[in-house]
Amino acid sequence: MADEIDAAQERMEIGLADAIRSASMGKPVAVAMGRCLHCLEPVPYGHRWCIGGKCRDAWCKEWRVK
Repeated sequence: MADEIDAAQERMEIGLADAIRSASMGKPVAVAMGRCLHCLEPVPYGHRWCIGGKCRDAWCKEWRVK
């Protein structure tokens, strides 16, 4: 169990470092957190949005990202 917790902590730290780096560059950050970044529904590990692209497109439009 501790190994899973350590791995999750490491993934969170990597995601946070990426978010900080991107924020300092003035770009919105899309870090996989286990939930869709648009509708907050649970998504598979490593995904940022629901399958199908509608949430991704809506998120990109909202944040004006291509």
